[in-house]
Amino acid sequence: MEPHQKKRRASKPKAKTGCRTCKIRRVKCDEGRPACRRCVSTGRVCDGYGIWGGGGNTSSGNRATIPKVCQNALSCYNAPVPIVHAASSERICVDWFIQRTISKIGGVFSSEFWNRLVVQAISQEPAVRHAALALASTHRYGAHKGDQACTMEDHLREYERFTLQHYNQAISCLHTEFRRNTRLNQTMMVALITCMLFVTLEMLRGQYAASQTHLQHGLRLLKEIQRLSGTSRNGRLLIRTLSRTVEDDIIQVFSRLAVQSALLGHGTQHSNLDYEIQPHHLPYKFQSIEQARQYLDVLLARTQSLVEMGRQIETDMYVEPQSYEGLLESQWRMEKELTIWLDVYKLSLGEFGSHDLSQSILAEKLLTMYHTMALIMVTTCIPWDDETAFDLQTDRFLSIIHEAIRICQAIKDVYPDSFSGGTPLGCPLGMAFTMDIGFIQPLYYTALKCRVPRIRRHAIKLLRLAPHREGIWNGTRTAKIAEEVIANEERNIDGGLSYENSFDILSLPQVGDSISVLPYLCRISDVRVELPNETTGEVTVSFWQIEDGSSWKLCEKVFPREDS
Repeated sequence: MEPHQKKRRASKPKAKTGCRTCKIRRVKCDEGRPACRRCVSTGRVCDGYGIWGGGGNTSSGNRATIPKVCQNALSCYNAPVPIVHAASSERICVDWFIQRTISKIGGVFSSEFWNRLVVQAISQEPAVRHAALALASTHRYGAHKGDQACTMEDHLREYERFTLQHYNQAISCLHTEFRRNTRLNQTMMVALITCMLFVTLEMLRGQYAASQTHLQHGLRLLKEIQRLSGTSRNGRLLIRTLSRTVEDDIIQVFSRLAVQSALLGHGTQHSNLDYEIQPHHLPYKFQSIEQARQYLDVLLARTQSLVEMGRQIETDMYVEPQSYEGLLESQWRMEKELTIWLDVYKLSLGEFGSHDLSQSILAEKLLTMYHTMALIMVTTCIPWDDETAFDLQTDRFLSIIHEAIRICQAIKDVYPDSFSGGTPLGCPLGMAFTMDIGFIQPLYYTALKCRVPRIRRHAIKLLRLAPHREGIWNGTRTAKIAEEVIANEERNIDGGLSYENSFDILSLPQVGDSISVLPYLCRISDVRVELPNETTGEVTVSFWQIEDGSSWKLCEKVFPREDS
């Protein structure tokens, strides 16, 4: 009798595709998109197919309906990303990037791009990994720059060598990826993620011109991707109010930086953002603070485009039949949509949950500040050359100051030792650098456009409390620019007129008679900021006035390098 022989299962090639959930369960995946039917039918959450698509549950219409714990599963990622044959210095930098750099750069709002997409791409895409290593090295050196050991010349050379090595390797990996050209769409997504890491790296190093060059390349590539896919018409960049794909997450971070550049007045290349917004009605309630922010981002982009369109029409740079009537209709529509957004936002505030109360307060107040700034911009954009229109916006400027004071008060309550009079914010929320929004932009706008002396001086004092950078925005530098604007506008005012500067920064201004004392011809209508010189770090700012419907340069000033 032959010995019993164990049956062998027929050997089949191991499947390398399929969603992560089915792989873990060791079952065959039908590879349905965006979520496989096998996961959906059993009530499971499909973890998708890596960073290139899928995931969640097809029964939900958008990502916001997926439980937050599933959306941000990697936002608290503490384990090292597995990298084969990585040197110890590289592993240290990856850990630093995930545990420290992302939390600083991402800001107070949860970011799908930074918390999920970049973290996953580090382990899967060499170009992204090398770019992240270069960025982490720069951030880590900046954090330790005050240490005595870091001032040593050998340490500085080692940091520069490591950063430059991985910067070049990231570029080399991108070239290799494009030469293969087997997965063009995925290659372009890798290029865009790497590009944003380059933008951030150069901005962190103070190389603003190089950073903006990367930003413009990324925006052009996004437009080309949408043109080839037929997503957008006429080469215009389509922005969706809700992210559903990797492409949407990438577009968000690029468009936010483009709006930042345009609001600061960084030349004509940023003035026309050329966005096409996908129509989408506001929900009855926002399900998260991030969803409220996404809708407001779109409204801010449209606001900036409307302001620029008004300037072009009234200076005969842009003429179409019935263009002015269309501009008036767009202005009315924008005011209405901003009003509706605020109603939904107020109704939703009680629904937002957060583990960090101070961070939640900061996020909520920031959105209110940006909404108020957008309303002022929309209300005053027609006629474009009427600077006195801002005199009717005093209550809204006061609202911006009020929200900034409440932010500072919340920080003081949580970190009492970090706030004392005019001392800059030194608490964890007073980040040295972030790529996300903060209160610098609306305060700077208030200091420039509000001609009530007490209010604009309060805005400048608050700016000086923020010795950090928000993307291209620098608190100390913008305060100095605003002071120069005030000095030019008030130069010919009665010398006996003095303004109180020794006020309590945490007390709301009492402006009394809010009528501006500035004559129309004294006002500066436009402040244009040239990017810092790469070698000296100097910033050239030109100040413009309007006369007889045309704009002319009043003066120009060079501001020295800022070390903050």
